[in-house]
Amino acid sequence: MEIHSENIANGNIDNDLQHLRAMPDIVHVVKCLSCSLTNWFLVVQGYRINTSFLRIIRETEPLGTQMRRVLPLEAVKQRDRMRSQTPREISLKSVWDLFSCKNVCEGCKLLPEQTKCVQCTKIDHDSNFCRHHVVSPLVPEKWRLSDDNKEGSVEQPHCICRGPPSTLFVCNKSMVYSIRLHYPVQLEVVAGTFEMVSCIAYNNGVLMISHLDMGKVSFHDYLSTLSPKIPSRKED
Repeated sequence: MEIHSENIANGNIDNDLQHLRAMPDIVHVVKCLSCSLTNWFLVVQGYRINTSFLRIIRETEPLGTQMRRVLPLEAVKQRDRMRSQTPREISLKSVWDLFSCKNVCEGCKLLPEQTKCVQCTKIDHDSNFCRHHVVSPLVPEKWRLSDDNKEGSVEQPHCICRGPPSTLFVCNKSMVYSIRLHYPVQLEVVAGTFEMVSCIAYNNGVLMISHLDMGKVSFHDYLSTLSPKIPSRKED
């Protein structure tokens, strides 16, 4: 597609093809975006989003009852298959109106906190819900268990930091783990076993681990970016 467009712009195209224009396959573009939203925690306007968040809202009040009426469970299940109905179902206006307060009458919009829209929709509605954040647990995973992400995978975590793109680091007293923000989250032991790990930090491919018992900091070359410099005899 890009090569064809460049050839047209440069005039390096056969006369029979000069009016031919390449267009993306909208069906596969939508399915690709849908799979990305299902399999990854994407960043949108500074927030992480994932289809699993809709399932959390679907099972949580104040909007759970309303969302279950307009959004089927099959649309928010995280399964490794190409379900063509999912993009359409999660994009329905009736679903997103629940977050925009459009289903609340003008009188109810003026009321604080929890309100009852008796005259218009006959349902309970939190007028401030659209300002709230969805909190999703990463470890353990609730709906799709795996060998590395289950109950007890990380015991008593006490420090977390950001790593490379789509990666977090977390530690407990003796181990340091990487959390890859795929769905379900992929957990891996990065470094251990220590005694009394107090804090971790990451910068430019290097993970720094502070040890409370030793009063020292160890370094882990997570991206293998460091190369040892062996001094020559002249430098000695």
